[in-house]
Amino acid sequence: MAAMVPGRVLNEGRYKVTRELNRGATAVVYEAQDLQDPGGSPVALKVLNATGGQMSVPLKIVKREVQYACNMRHNNIVRLLDVFAEGKQLILVWELISGPDLLDLLNEHGGRMPEDLMAFYFYQLVKGVVFMHDNGFCHRDLKPENCMVEKETQLLKIIDFGLSKHIDSVNTLGVGTPDYMCPEMLGIGPSMTGAGPKYDAKAVDVWAMGVLMYLLVTGVYPFEDPAHPNSVSHTLQNVRAGRMRPFPDHVTQECGEIIKHMLQREPHRRINLKQIMQHPWLKTHAMIHAKKIGRPELGSDDSGAVRIGGGGGGSPASEEAVGADAKFEKIAKRVTSDVRDEGSSPRGQPGCFGSVAGRKSTMSLTSRLRRFFGGGSLAN
Repeated sequence: MAAMVPGRVLNEGRYKVTRELNRGATAVVYEAQDLQDPGGSPVALKVLNATGGQMSVPLKIVKREVQYACNMRHNNIVRLLDVFAEGKQLILVWELISGPDLLDLLNEHGGRMPEDLMAFYFYQLVKGVVFMHDNGFCHRDLKPENCMVEKETQLLKIIDFGLSKHIDSVNTLGVGTPDYMCPEMLGIGPSMTGAGPKYDAKAVDVWAMGVLMYLLVTGVYPFEDPAHPNSVSHTLQNVRAGRMRPFPDHVTQECGEIIKHMLQREPHRRINLKQIMQHPWLKTHAMIHAKKIGRPELGSDDSGAVRIGGGGGGSPASEEAVGADAKFEKIAKRVTSDVRDEGSSPRGQPGCFGSVAGRKSTMSLTSRLRRFFGGGSLAN
């Protein structure tokens, strides 16, 4: 995927690229300025290419990420701001998190976090995931790299909804990151299409969070084989057998007990997230650090949620999550069509959610999404 030159302006003059942030196999992320914002607020552009008539990421994965992000409005969940097409590229515009992820912070603390600091971040993560679960969604790829922390506010934000799915429809096994996969997800090898029996999606997220918590306080994975530290196969064998590494001496008994409750081999035996959120040890230690940095609200059980639409109780949070499949494919048709020559400029052409040529859109993302998807109950 060719790099975008700093200074390039996209979406009819709205976004100005400033620098490349990250490059992966399927997407490139850039920092850009929102020129329609009076302060030129920075945003993150996730750019997906289409070559040979195919998206670099399966369309259903992109659609899922957009739908679920639009249904999640919470202080601990990154916000989707816009979506548009630019030539052969589909671009998702995200809130830019100006800070490290939890893996970066773990390394900054010498490979293990003090328990107060870990509890402070973990408590925020729990609040965000509880909100997702209450609205009928699971994440399925929770790991430190998907937990960003704003440098100035210390607010944790969950990112990357590519593997998220509605709780009532989860029957795809073998998805996620190997070190965080629970026993029931090992029925088949990693696959984005393989189907199997339905499983408890909430328990899957709880397991991944148990692995994450263990990693933050010890610097190692709980099921990693010390004799084969880079062997995925040995790790997965230990997961299947329930062979967890013993806790180092510096881990307190209370901290270790919470982790063990999350890493129960049988899903029905795992502690649920609302129980974790009310756990006295976690609440106390999260608040200790929150008060230390002058941010007591981040250590409180105030959800930070802004409910938008229905959701919860097994219902999608908006009508878009139910009937958008066919209409969302218009994005792919626009991006992958061969009407324009490869690399030609779409200047003057409205984006998928954008404005009419030559005019800045005054509609909110919600309104543009509703228009694109053909109605629905999504509200800001």
